[in-house]
Amino acid sequence: MNREHENDISIGKDQWIIFDDLESDRESAVNIDPLMVGLQSMWCALETECESACCGIDAYGLWEEDIKKNTSEFSQAEIVNKLESLKAELSSLEGEVLVSNKLNSYFTKNTFLQIVDHLINVYRNTSQTSVYET
Repeated sequence: MNREHENDISIGKDQWIIFDDLESDRESAVNIDPLMVGLQSMWCALETECESACCGIDAYGLWEEDIKKNTSEFSQAEIVNKLESLKAELSSLEGEVLVSNKLNSYFTKNTFLQIVDHLINVYRNTSQTSVYET
């Protein structure tokens, strides 16, 4: 791994989501698992690099080709709708530190919103590609 980005989240060759420092108190972190219930199948399908219990967010294959390959059997439009709803709910949260037991990670709100935006963009591109391929 590139030492400059050793704590960041890889989303493609030379593409990173900067993992913001968690300066705030983790005790006040907002648990986002209840907001992601409808996305559990997606997260399980993306957990290909390791197990989240071991590696946290790094257990998830977040490169575009991995996302497309590992979630191809899901309705892309449905995932986008759920991710858009999640994004709206996250944006309205007052806390700046988030925690997910499922993903075994703490995040700043900014970092996690970037992950959600990345997933939305990948799925939107997949949906558009599928329309043109038929």
